[in-house]
Amino acid sequence: MLEALARVADLKEPFAKTPEVFSVLINARSHAEAGLALDVLRETVPERTLVKAINLREVLQALPTFPCSMAVDDHTLAKVAALTKDKSLLKRRVPGVRGAWTAVTTAGNFCFDLFVIHRGTTHMWAPASSSNDIVNPELLELLVKHPPILEDVIGLVQDMGLVFNPRFYLSLEDWGFDRVDDVLEDFQALFF
Repeated sequence: MLEALARVADLKEPFAKTPEVFSVLINARSHAEAGLALDVLRETVPERTLVKAINLREVLQALPTFPCSMAVDDHTLAKVAALTKDKSLLKRRVPGVRGAWTAVTTAGNFCFDLFVIHRGTTHMWAPASSSNDIVNPELLELLVKHPPILEDVIGLVQDMGLVFNPRFYLSLEDWGFDRVDDVLEDFQALFF
């Protein structure tokens, strides 16, 4: 798992060249939209890089949506995850990324939202309710540029006692075969 996350850093350069298309591939809830973005990128991006992007997509999809219930209460979470109280937030520094913090708002065993604070700017993890994205779009570029932030978020989710079990793929064909039903369902939703 950590090896797969370490490879997220390999996406920095290709993501910077075509951020709009990579954003759709990695962050669109619709598998049909992701498939279309994949077709566009296949012409110019090596398959290994696209597989890394697909695996990042799977990691983001496997994380919980917020708000959600946790398997622990907020006092236990603060102790286990080494979180400190700051106003209404429980937060901790992200190791290896200057000026980065992960934070949550909680009450009992309920987590309202997860935040990433980077150089004084607070980003909500959850996208706006009308969004068709997996995570807040402004966070995606930050996660690609600084993979330790994603590692810290995953660690925090695991500290919450939540299940985190993403699928990983070795080829684009594997992903396509595995997600064909989802893609067809998304296309039907678009046209019917």
